[in-house]
Amino acid sequence: MLALLEAGREVVADNQFKINKQGIGFKGFIPAVWGRLAGEKFGQKTGIRLKLTNMDYRFPGNKPDEFEAEVLKLFADANYPKGKEYTRMTVVNGKSALTMTQQWVDVGRMKKANVEQFLGK
Repeated sequence: MLALLEAGREVVADNQFKINKQGIGFKGFIPAVWGRLAGEKFGQKTGIRLKLTNMDYRFPGNKPDEFEAEVLKLFADANYPKGKEYTRMTVVNGKSALTMTQQWVDVGRMKKANVEQFLGK
């Protein structure tokens, strides 16, 4: 976790010139960009790949691969427990690897009733 926090700080430091630029309203350094860059930097340091993927992606690098598409369909199933991760042992480059996919919900875009339903209230 410390490596991820450090990667996030480094991304902000690397982009501080954009963030502080005067006279420009939209600078293109949105949370999604920060997350992608921090994930890439974290991956370079640790070999662990982080990816924010969705069936309705905007950035081409977030396009789900075959495994991710399968898991996203599983998450969309009304019978799959909300918030539960999915794990599977796979082989990557001839070595065993644990693949974990976690559901994340942007509660800022959800209505209160949906949030309460998601949280089981």
